[in-house]
Amino acid sequence: MVQILRTAVLWLALCAGASAEDYWALNLGSYHFDRSTPLNETNLGAGYGRKSDYCGGEAGAYWNSHDKLAVYGLGFCETPGDLSLGVFAGAATGYQDIPDHYHGVIPIAGLQIGAGPVLLRVNKEVAFLSWRFLIE
Repeated sequence: MVQILRTAVLWLALCAGASAEDYWALNLGSYHFDRSTPLNETNLGAGYGRKSDYCGGEAGAYWNSHDKLAVYGLGFCETPGDLSLGVFAGAATGYQDIPDHYHGVIPIAGLQIGAGPVLLRVNKEVAFLSWRFLIE
């Protein structure tokens, strides 16, 4: 968990600058593409992020699909504007029940689509919805 937070802080530091914006992230829920196993898809949580025109970092916590508290850190790059496309990569804790985990930590990476404050992050297994609130 400490390594995830260090990585997130590094991403946030790299994104610091005159045009950087701080924001709160409200994590709302997920949709799993494999419907064979019932999973929790109400994944409420919160995070803090910083982004420039093109890249940013985010760290936070949420209640994951296996009904455990998860802590995450990630970095992302996206196109600027109200409608954005991008990629993200990071790691999350709280996944001890998944085979091939590393002490409950899993990598998270995929594509992201933003429309104003709404953000959808998608990988091959899950789509995850969150909302960004800029800190003025």
